[in-house]
Amino acid sequence: MATPFMIRKRPFAVEPITGLMLPDGIFDTCITRLLISVYLVNDSKHTVRGFWARIADTPDYTVLGLREHQVNRELASGAATLLQWEATFAGAQPGKKTLQIEAGGMSVLESGKPLYWDGYCDARYFLSSTSYDGTSKTYLCKVPEGSLAITFDNSEQSLETTKPGDEGKLPPVQFPQRLTATVLPNGLSLPFEDPWWKVVGWLVALLAGIGALLEASKGHGSAQIGIGGHGHDNPADFEWCIPDPTAFGEGNYATPAGILSAIANGAMLVGLADDADPWERGRTAANLLTGEVPVRETVSVDLTYPPAMEAGTPFPVGAKWTYDAVLSTGRATSLTVNETRTNVHLATWEMQAPAEAAQFDPIIVRLRGQDAQGTFYKGDELYAYAIAVAPDGKNSFRIPLLDDGANRDAIASDGWYTGVILIEELMAQAKFDPLGEWKVHFVVQDVNGASPSMPPKEAATYIGGVPLLAPLIATRANGESCTVNKYIKIIIKKFL
Repeated sequence: MATPFMIRKRPFAVEPITGLMLPDGIFDTCITRLLISVYLVNDSKHTVRGFWARIADTPDYTVLGLREHQVNRELASGAATLLQWEATFAGAQPGKKTLQIEAGGMSVLESGKPLYWDGYCDARYFLSSTSYDGTSKTYLCKVPEGSLAITFDNSEQSLETTKPGDEGKLPPVQFPQRLTATVLPNGLSLPFEDPWWKVVGWLVALLAGIGALLEASKGHGSAQIGIGGHGHDNPADFEWCIPDPTAFGEGNYATPAGILSAIANGAMLVGLADDADPWERGRTAANLLTGEVPVRETVSVDLTYPPAMEAGTPFPVGAKWTYDAVLSTGRATSLTVNETRTNVHLATWEMQAPAEAAQFDPIIVRLRGQDAQGTFYKGDELYAYAIAVAPDGKNSFRIPLLDDGANRDAIASDGWYTGVILIEELMAQAKFDPLGEWKVHFVVQDVNGASPSMPPKEAATYIGGVPLLAPLIATRANGESCTVNKYIKIIIKKFL
């Protein structure tokens, strides 16, 4: 019988070292390894009692490692669970691609008769290709609907940090401040017929920062797509806080800088607005004639950051920008805007975990959040994980948080995202003393909620990958360590 599963939300890209979703979940060829991340939804009327799911290589990606997941837990009707495959997209061409998953399992009918499932489900994902030209200090991102070239004329930043054990340097985290982005569009279509062009710019900015971090973490120096394009012309450019490489365990030293980079570059997204970005607003102001289209569109941006930025809170970002375009008729048009925008990707959080636990008992950590309207996020609406830091401060572990009604999550889609810390399993991965105070931090990003049936300009207002909760707060701390956000402490004892 056909598979009971469907894919309701667009598959998204996760960088595996930091665990962060890329902007709007867009895959890009410049990052060597990515996690294909997809929520499978049980679209049948029956509980699925264990299932499997697999993907095959395509001309666009090669699966690295495990191709088939055996999921030994129940998934109730309507519930969504997250699966991930590591893959490389090296050499692929940008485009709107199709991910096909073969999945099967078993349900039990009311009569007691088993019902076996086996079939395919698929969904579209977006793939771009970004490169860096060191001569012109320009980043170029290609998508099917055109290309975006961006130069960072000036960036504010944190100072560089030293890896634990004095094993080399990690690059500064960049806060783009003045930049110039030029779109060469193929007509009036939005990238992938969905996100605004500013989302492509946001993607490039984060790729530059994370790319530099990944290369440095491997000991190879600067990033494959470069960091030299970020200019600095003022000593105050270096006043942002430093992401302590040991904040989440010495072996997890790249994650703090990755999280700070996600906040920094997400602020660029805030300043350029979600309802309509500078390119869309410039086109509207141009009052395009019938058949008239832009052939070259340049947006020059100057951003002003607040003293502190905490993910999921309404911090302001000032943006002064000018849109200049040459149109297909030879006409030129321009629009200048100076405004302050406030972050609209908001959430308030409740965290739960035991204050104490015995060494070999399952330790359940839970998290739920409400949006600005007071509605709880649920199911496949969030990508979330916990970072559990052992008492020695050296070892840490990433714990997935899911609202799928399985693996100690009590009820599917009730808004509680649940993870289980099994210390016995963690001790099989590393040698450490588990007794003492554990610290549990949380990372949450939203998943793009646009429906494939939406018109492009409506779908563009739905943006995924924005940090809603981060374990660090970005502050202008003049070289001091970044403020650690709220977290949970758990005392592990041999016996209770």
